Amino acid sequence: MSEVEGFKVEIGSGGISEAAAGALVTDMVNRQKSALVMYRVHREAGVLDKYRLLTYRCPRRCLLLDVFRTPAGSAVYFPPVKLSPDHNTETAEAARIERTTDGERRWVERADMLAALGNGPRLPPLHLNCDHTRSSLALDDIHEALRTLPVGTVILSSGNNVR
Repeated sequence: MSEVEGFKVEIGSGGISEAAAGALVTDMVNRQKSALVMYRVHREAGVLDKYRLLTYRCPRRCLLLDVFRTPAGSAVYFPPVKLSPDHNTETAEAARIERTTDGERRWVERADMLAALGNGPRLPPLHLNCDHTRSSLALDDIHEALRTLPVGTVILSSGNNVR
């Protein structure tokens, strides 16, 4: 018996059962939808600043990432972004089809619980993008900033500028 994201899952010689895999995916989708709804509710009510813990912005002040408080813990919000055709060629076609509004360049907003993204030095970085900046951010850096910086801090990315 193994524990995956809080689920006790029996993994036999054939791997995880279809039912257990389905339950994990359903939980992930529901968690992400809940985090996005919480962000939208705070934003639309005009009270987002009361819940923001950290904000990452590009040098031109575009929002790259918000870290915000929920009853279930810290969550992250990635705003919608339109990528240039050159930058977009670096993305997977399946991801473009699934996570864009036009099947190509206009990526949808998304959110998730910070704890679900993991913690540790071996995790891949988060990619933060806007129309003119591409940067990446290690999850450890977010956790460190939450421990050491005042609530509501705005961090300017020094990411690579995009042509």
